[in-house]
Amino acid sequence: MDPLYWRSPYEFRPERFLDKDGKVDHDKAENVLTFGAGRRRCIGEKLARSNLFVFLTTILQRCKITKPQDEDYDFEGKLTLLYVPKPFKIKVVERS
Repeated sequence: MDPLYWRSPYEFRPERFLDKDGKVDHDKAENVLTFGAGRRRCIGEKLARSNLFVFLTTILQRCKITKPQDEDYDFEGKLTLLYVPKPFKIKVVERS
């Protein structure tokens, strides 16, 4: 959330982690301390990343995820210990 490093740090802009060619900018992605840093870095990071990849790709292959018709999204997050999105609903249907 450091405005010296990130432009518009309070806006939801996942494209900020992409370079001009649309590929992941690893220098920027590594500045997010999801798994900690230094000596106290999570030893299960590689396992967690690979499990997340398998889980998400399986869900995306087998399910169709859409927005319910009556749902309006508000992308302003809530700042607590972490910056979290407000609750929202999605519609998940198994692909045929």
